[in-house]
Amino acid sequence: MAESIARHAVSPARVGVARAVKPDSGDDQRQSSYLDEAGDLVILGYHAQLNPRALGFQLAAVIRAKPGPGQLHQVGDLARKTPEVVGCRRITGEDCYIMTVHVRSVEHREEVIDRFCRPRADDNAIVQSAPVPSRGIDLDRGTDW
Repeated sequence: MAESIARHAVSPARVGVARAVKPDSGDDQRQSSYLDEAGDLVILGYHAQLNPRALGFQLAAVIRAKPGPGQLHQVGDLARKTPEVVGCRRITGEDCYIMTVHVRSVEHREEVIDRFCRPRADDNAIVQSAPVPSRGIDLDRGTDW
């Protein structure tokens, strides 16, 4: 299945990306330089948004972690190595990290949480719904937010 997704996603996407980033005229070069002003890339990448449920991941959960003394970076390292973790943010406040995971079952969720027990995963919750799904910045709204 992954090969099929990659095969179908790559060819049209590469064409679109190539057209978007390959300057072939003066106007395109000016626009391209705008996208890379002061070394800050505006476009960080492109991705396909997959349906976790269609791939067998029936539950999404949020894990809040508060590592013990001297273990702060271990949580980030472990999150990067854990394929179920689809998002990890280091935050201020009582908890140091908040992670989003996709798992196949409640038992699978427990296995993932247990990986973080050494650095102390203090709290977790199952996601019921996502009123605002992951999205990019809406450039059509301008700067009047």
